[in-house]
Amino acid sequence: MKLGCVKRDWRDCPDKRYTPYANYKPLNLVTLLKEIQPFLLSVLEYAERPHDNLQATILEQDNKIIKLSNKILDVEEEAAKTQRQLSNKILDVKEEAARTQRQLSNKIYSIKEELRKAKEKAAKSENMNVVYNFVHSVEQILCHCLFGSFFNGKITQALNSGKIKWPEVQAVLKCQDINKECLLKTIHKIKGQRLEYGHTSKSTAMELVLSERLIPIASEHFSLHRNKIDVLQKLLAWILPELPASATLKDLKTEA
Repeated sequence: MKLGCVKRDWRDCPDKRYTPYANYKPLNLVTLLKEIQPFLLSVLEYAERPHDNLQATILEQDNKIIKLSNKILDVEEEAAKTQRQLSNKILDVKEEAARTQRQLSNKIYSIKEELRKAKEKAAKSENMNVVYNFVHSVEQILCHCLFGSFFNGKITQALNSGKIKWPEVQAVLKCQDINKECLLKTIHKIKGQRLEYGHTSKSTAMELVLSERLIPIASEHFSLHRNKIDVLQKLLAWILPELPASATLKDLKTEA
């Protein structure tokens, strides 16, 4: 054999037709095309097929997205509605609480006013009863001086019935300038105004010092003119010498 194909380097071979690929068969493109033709045809068929399924899938997904978006909007609207309702409810509760607080405050104020008025009325009643009890006790003492202890009537009754004359009363009182009508009107005025108020506790009123408090109390709590206040002062001046020093209403009632 002429060709030295055993040489390591084919480029050293005298026969240049020899190559490392000499033993390979040439590629048969026709055969290859026949083999891949079904695949290519299927690809072409798929490429040429209408995209109905794809469009349907896309449309279906779009519809799902739209439905989901609408559902989200519905949820958001419902949440906003619930929030508004809750806010309105909270506002109503706050308004109701404020209204209840105002009503409670008004009720408390009303109760305090009633208590204040009750205390004022009780204090006024106590003071008015001091003057009334003074007049009543002096009237009893005066009647005892005129008629004795057996007489249980009033000085006004005795004068009006003629059982006693006015000069006799003046003599007992040791006061000639006192007017009969003024005395009777003073007693009547004090008794009449006192009827508007009830009796109070005896403990406080009974400890009141007559010489210090009687005239100021009468001036403050009775609508008495100056001449009626003068009558009270003359009655007080008449009875005080018969009582202990710093005599109280209790001392006067004991004497009566």
